[in-house]
Amino acid sequence: MNASGREWRIGIDKPTGGFAAAGDGYEAVVSFVEPLTAIATSGNYRNTFTDETGRTRVHTIDPKTGTAAPSEILSVSIAAAECAVADAWATGIMASGTLENARRLAESAPDGIEYYVIYSDAAGSAAVFHSERFPLAK
Repeated sequence: MNASGREWRIGIDKPTGGFAAAGDGYEAVVSFVEPLTAIATSGNYRNTFTDETGRTRVHTIDPKTGTAAPSEILSVSIAAAECAVADAWATGIMASGTLENARRLAESAPDGIEYYVIYSDAAGSAAVFHSERFPLAK
C-alpha cells in the first residue's frame, strides 16, 4: 500500500510502434496482489541504433553472438514475489532473440512468475501477449 492507503499502481510504457520512442501513455497498468509484490521491465524501444548496413539494432546483447541483435521484442514485464527474480526473467526473455523464443521461455516460467510481453508485429505495430494471471489493474 502507498502512503495514501491505496494499492500501488505501476504503468508499463506504451511504445508508439516498432522501434519508436516511448509513447505518451501506458500499454497497461499493474496492480500488485500478493504474492506478486515486485515488477521488473526490460525494454528495447528506446535505446536503438542503426548499424553500418542500415539495420536497426537494440541495446540487448544476444548471448549467443555477444553483439546487439535485431529483435521483435519491445518490452518484457515480469511480476514475481522478488524483484531480482523478476529482473532475471525479464532480461532473459528480452535476450531470447525471437518472438517464438520469447513466447516459449515466458510460457515455461514456473508458478509465481507472470509475464507481459510487448512485441513488434509483422506490420510494425505494437502487439501483446501475457500470462493469464499477470496482475493487470481493473
